[in-house]
Amino acid sequence: MKRPVPFVLVPALALAALLPAVLGAQEQFQEETSVVVVEVPVQVLDGGKPVRGLTAESFEVWDGKVRRPITSFEVVDLAAAPAGARPQRVPPAARRNFLLLFDLAFSNRRSLEKAETAARDLLKSGLHPQDLVGVAFYSPARGLAMPVGFTADRGQVERVLDALAVLLRGDVAAAERQRKLAAEAHGGDPLGLAAADFPALVHGLGSLAGVEIALSGETLAWVSNRTAPHALDLLANALNHMQIIMNPHVTEAKRGKVGAMTEDLGALARMLRDVEGRKALVFFSDGFDDDVMMGQRRERSASSLGQSGNLYGNARGLNDLNRMLEEFRRSGWVVHTVETIGVAEDRIGGEALFYVANETGGTYFNNTNDLGEAVGRMLAASAQTYLLSFPADDVPADGSFRKLRIELKGGPRGARVVHRAGWFAPTPHARRPAAERRFAAADLIVAGEERNEVPLAVLATPFEGAERGYVPVVVELEGSALAAEKTGEGLALELYGYAFDRAGKVQDFFAQQLRLDAARAAALNGGPLRFVADLELPPGEHELRLLVRGGTTGKATLRVLPLAVPSSERVAKRLLPPFFVAGEAGAVTVRETAAAEAGDAYPFRLGEQPFVPQADPELAAGEEVRLFLAGYHLASGDLRVAGRVLTADGRPVDGGALTGLGRIKGEGPLQRVLATFRPQGLAAGDYRLEVTLAEPQGAKVSASAPFRVVAEPPRSGR
Repeated sequence: MKRPVPFVLVPALALAALLPAVLGAQEQFQEETSVVVVEVPVQVLDGGKPVRGLTAESFEVWDGKVRRPITSFEVVDLAAAPAGARPQRVPPAARRNFLLLFDLAFSNRRSLEKAETAARDLLKSGLHPQDLVGVAFYSPARGLAMPVGFTADRGQVERVLDALAVLLRGDVAAAERQRKLAAEAHGGDPLGLAAADFPALVHGLGSLAGVEIALSGETLAWVSNRTAPHALDLLANALNHMQIIMNPHVTEAKRGKVGAMTEDLGALARMLRDVEGRKALVFFSDGFDDDVMMGQRRERSASSLGQSGNLYGNARGLNDLNRMLEEFRRSGWVVHTVETIGVAEDRIGGEALFYVANETGGTYFNNTNDLGEAVGRMLAASAQTYLLSFPADDVPADGSFRKLRIELKGGPRGARVVHRAGWFAPTPHARRPAAERRFAAADLIVAGEERNEVPLAVLATPFEGAERGYVPVVVELEGSALAAEKTGEGLALELYGYAFDRAGKVQDFFAQQLRLDAARAAALNGGPLRFVADLELPPGEHELRLLVRGGTTGKATLRVLPLAVPSSERVAKRLLPPFFVAGEAGAVTVRETAAAEAGDAYPFRLGEQPFVPQADPELAAGEEVRLFLAGYHLASGDLRVAGRVLTADGRPVDGGALTGLGRIKGEGPLQRVLATFRPQGLAAGDYRLEVTLAEPQGAKVSASAPFRVVAEPPRSGR
């Protein structure tokens, strides 16, 4: 594809630029009105099974010492839909998020193979279609890497697991399986929603593990400054070398490695605190040495690590672990630990893994080589959620942590209420770390719920292509509406467009951090800002989710647009909606960085000169505007152009004058015709212009597009 493919790594203790993940705000916040609505997903369990049938009156919500009224109540039951029925829509605040974290620091190759198998079992063990899954890896040398963010596309997760299989076993079958999908790969995705290039995944995971790997054709090439008789021996040596060497004596080196890991994972918890919904981290590890935490081996119990005195030779290690766990609790994450070393093997880190799970409300899986049943129980227990909402407009926007307590009234005796420990007060957008802002953007796109805080118009029309259709996208923003985003340095906007197919897979995307200097920002006072990007999509039904967000205020607009991409194999006459040619006076036009110049596929040209069509045509009565008409498989010879004006609800009205000017020279199935339109006799209001092209033999094709008539002269650049 047209974009480079990086494998993003996060160096140890350097998480300010943490990898793409799907995150979002648990609180809805707008600075102007100070509206804060907190949504709390709550589970009620009795004997490990969900308690159903509760109502809003069954709960009391305490925000610190303040009792809050429940203003919204919703029951989300993932197990309620009958077989074959369409799955219930899951609100973002109630959805389940699973992060599969593989520990490369304290796991050997055989254990990682079991972890990879267990992760595949999890994908097959009853996940809801709207559950989101992300994959991450930790190594002591390179910190955290997250090749895929939270996604409902299981294929992306399988792609990462296949890359791990290649890394661990030289699995050429997995490589071949993914090589067939290579043409669909998309790299350079800042939000982690699109599948990465498979060879890059393999190479990146190898680098993370300390082995350089190149994947090409049918060959796996292992490159290292060390020599080994076999590639897998080399890999095993590399992975084993990363382990802390266990011995009867606790060493400072071992404590340092554990301390580095707990610090990195604590930072991960902070970065993921705004993931919306229920959150479960599944940590695959052999476990880090109990002696590092305790100084001596102890019998496992729920409180054994909470004791003090001579039991522990390293209070610092225990403190590091507890600080990490506190970050996960505050961020609402439950940690499930999976001891991958299996049955009848030398288990060296079970105490710490048990403690991590127990202290966050998670489950410790051990003494099993088959995790399917245990994971199934975990999923069944979280099938039902009560979603409670309460207002908190009196909370200052200082980012402080506020404790939550949910009390059950009239439920079964002994029932357990599970909810996050608290919530974080809003933080102004400009003060949030860049990584958190990216995560929140990804969450909005995945949720797919429209919002309109930044006025804009969008034009996205699919054109035919040989294998993939070409979809130019024009985003138009009124300059005067962007005044709040301007600073002394200029103006900043974020623009993201992701095209999902019907299976929920990202087929293409664009992402742009747009920054205008003070001079160009000032020019917007007289006209619109136009951003031009493009997508390449296979034939079929797609959905474009376009997010535009202000860099200063954080105000965001999400538009969800259907895209029907035609197949070039189906030869049929058709006319695309008429395009209104925009004037350039007073307008600021910016192209996507990946398509800085209008390439050969760009269809909007008058002769050799490319132009940008209006996304929101606005005309003054009596003004004349050029129309660009594009049709497929039209007959040669003269074409007659006719048109009529319709009201917004489809009723014909008198007025308007359409004049055909003739064809624009070109080759191929796409034919271009130029015309003019004058909205004479039309009162101010919203209309549609329907255009019909008639061939010499009498065949006709028609299409329409909206426009607006204004009493005053139109905005500059129209």
